[in-house]
Amino acid sequence: MCRDLGFDGLNITFPAKQIVIPLLDELALTARMVGAVNTVTFAEDGRTVGHNTDVTGFRASLEDSLQGRPCGRSVLVG
Repeated sequence: MCRDLGFDGLNITFPAKQIVIPLLDELALTARMVGAVNTVTFAEDGRTVGHNTDVTGFRASLEDSLQGRPCGRSVLVG
């Protein structure tokens, strides 16, 4: 329906980040690695592709915060 309305994709929020997976045609590598989807895009051939941009966004934020300085410590994010 959303594709028919001209949308290029959708944002998926909790609690549907895992529920949506069986409904998709394909998962991007990040979504497969994390086991959750927060973005769905509609490919030109009609396939639905699940992505997880949380990983790349978090990584970019962390790298920006560290400003290239290695911290030498472990970090746990829950």
